[in-house]
Amino acid sequence: MSREIDALVCPVCDGSVPKSNVKYCSRFQRYDGVNFYLNVHGYWHNPNVGKMHRYVWEVEKGDIPDGHDIHHIDGDKANNHISNLDCISHSEHSIIHNKERSRLHYENMAKARWDKCRGK
Repeated sequence: MSREIDALVCPVCDGSVPKSNVKYCSRFQRYDGVNFYLNVHGYWHNPNVGKMHRYVWEVEKGDIPDGHDIHHIDGDKANNHISNLDCISHSEHSIIHNKERSRLHYENMAKARWDKCRGK
């Protein structure tokens, strides 16, 4: 049976990642008794156990094989529920994210050309 992630928000913090050199804001999630903090890259992280999605996978499914990554199926780094995680090879993971980056780059370029044609 999978454990639930407790989403907790500090009442002092607005939940945004600080713009300074501070690595973590005070917003956190708890899983399996471990607090994870939102880092500047948008991942939930604990300095002692690492990234939350990897930790959740290891607690629920076991070790992550060498050369494999844990992928967020819906693309949302904040959604670390085990049903949203998949263990895939590093090369497959790179292909998935490179396709997404290429698609976003193409859409941004097309929009920029469209705006230029419209005089924006």
